[in-house]
Amino acid sequence: MTINKVLALRLQQLCREKNITLHDLARRSGVSLQTLQIIIHNKQPNRNFHISTIYKICAGLHISMYSFLNTPEFDALRKNL
Repeated sequence: MTINKVLALRLQQLCREKNITLHDLARRSGVSLQTLQIIIHNKQPNRNFHISTIYKICAGLHISMYSFLNTPEFDALRKNL
């Protein structure tokens, strides 16, 4: 699995858990709705997202970056680097 796919799945999971829409997250995080849609729908699979974008998403979700990245899927990616 690619890092962008794992990122998309994690973002979907957290939005479901917190019962927020992408529109809500865009407003809370300051990340554009278009960028969030690109991430969720993996529209640009070779794109690398800035760490500042991930940080803003985490802030909008009220979680730490550690909590965002601390998943078995991200762990598997780290092992394959």
